Amino acid sequence: MNKKLTTRQIKTILAGILLLSLSALVVMALLKFSVSSSAPSIDSISLTKEEAQADGEDTVGATIHFSPLLTDEKLWVGLKVTPARLANSNFTHQGFYVAEQNNEPFVLINEEGLVSFQIKSLKEGVITYQPYLARLSEQGKSYFIPLAKNFSIIFR
Repeated sequence: MNKKLTTRQIKTILAGILLLSLSALVVMALLKFSVSSSAPSIDSISLTKEEAQADGEDTVGATIHFSPLLTDEKLWVGLKVTPARLANSNFTHQGFYVAEQNNEPFVLINEEGLVSFQIKSLKEGVITYQPYLARLSEQGKSYFIPLAKNFSIIFR
């Protein structure tokens, strides 16, 4: 009963072990990413008004409230503008609305779990804003995660 394994059988076994190891690493990475990306979530979005003039001056205040907020982690929020044809280069960068307070497309969530934008447009139409969460990984890479809720403003 002393059977020797052939070279082909050994290669098959090693390939199986390698495949299982890689699968385990992928599953662990996905679990880590999904757990970290599940918090925080949007509790509410409040707008000062739902319609505004498309004159580049009339402003709609949008405040997004998050919970639970992990205070030891710096999280940034940006608003993706859709449809893309209504994005204006004066107020957007790479499809994201540029916030007046920091002249950047992403704003830091404050310690109360709030982030605010003062939104205006030069183009008429219904513009939808999709909040995205931005976080920096340990390797220095940025991840952009679309959040579950969005909102629209009518510009006339």
